[in-house]
Amino acid sequence: MRRSHTPAVHASQRFSVSPGVVFDAWFDPDLIVRWLFVSPTSEIVSITMDVRVGGRFSILERGDDGVIDHYGQYLEILRPHRLAFSLEVPKHFHGVTFVMVDIIPVMEGCEIALTQTGVSAEVTEGSWHRMLHQLGDALE
Repeated sequence: MRRSHTPAVHASQRFSVSPGVVFDAWFDPDLIVRWLFVSPTSEIVSITMDVRVGGRFSILERGDDGVIDHYGQYLEILRPHRLAFSLEVPKHFHGVTFVMVDIIPVMEGCEIALTQTGVSAEVTEGSWHRMLHQLGDALE
């Protein structure tokens, strides 16, 4: 039996702040409610994080479609350069996906290079681009 291969989802964004500031935004509840898993028609209503390798997280979003849980486990935390985690969002896709966030220093700031595997680009790529843009707005 042949397995189908789903190409990875990629998104990137430049920021005019240091890699440490961008890295920390993944763990700051006051910032998360402004950018991560939130859309123009939703709000984040609960954030639970055990920030350590092997720790779990849950971010509850409430919108027009009800409450959506975005949850997973931290797999790699290398401040300020890399974050990797599993991600499950049963309301949007089945199974476990994996997200790797590389934060690369560049002249006058940094750039995120995000890769997600285990889900098709049609499902999440547009959302990651929107969220990274929202992160830029939240850090201004």
